[in-house]
Amino acid sequence: MPSYKQAYDKAGGAAKLGDYASWEKKAKAWNQKKYGTTEPTAQAKKMTGGSKQELAKVRSAAVQAAGGEKMRKGPAETTVNQRMSDMVASAGAQESLLDGKDRRRLERKARIQDRAEKRTRKSELKGTYGKDVGKAKFKAEYASDKQKSRAAKRTSKSKAKAESKSKPSASSANQDLAMQKIDSAVKKYSTK
Repeated sequence: MPSYKQAYDKAGGAAKLGDYASWEKKAKAWNQKKYGTTEPTAQAKKMTGGSKQELAKVRSAAVQAAGGEKMRKGPAETTVNQRMSDMVASAGAQESLLDGKDRRRLERKARIQDRAEKRTRKSELKGTYGKDVGKAKFKAEYASDKQKSRAAKRTSKSKAKAESKSKPSASSANQDLAMQKIDSAVKKYSTK
């Protein structure tokens, strides 16, 4: 007769099933629904000689005989009960102690503080690097990842264009080679 703890460990433990307490609650609810008891193995030994399948059949027959009503030992778990227990559990949280007006006031204060910090940083950069460079550095500091990736692409494209302009093209290289051949030919014939 395995205990809930043994079944939990055998099924994978915390790595696979999560928190033991919540798993045990779910397992007991499932056993209650299917077998009519939270200890189906012990109940099966008493009633059917050890067969949980027989216990499940007896349970389903009893439910059908009762007109489809579920036989439960405790209070029914409803969505209202669940919502109420969630509200009680979250009542101690810091955010829930504030009403909407106070929460909005705190969020506004945080936004104002953030803006003030950004203005201070921008003025520091402008003072250090000058107006245009300081402004660019500030934008780079506070840019999102998407903006940073776009800027990197633009920079790489502009670098590639600048390099292509500075490198001699293939046609100009061919022209230079042809001019060298002509010069060498001219020198060769002029010495003769």
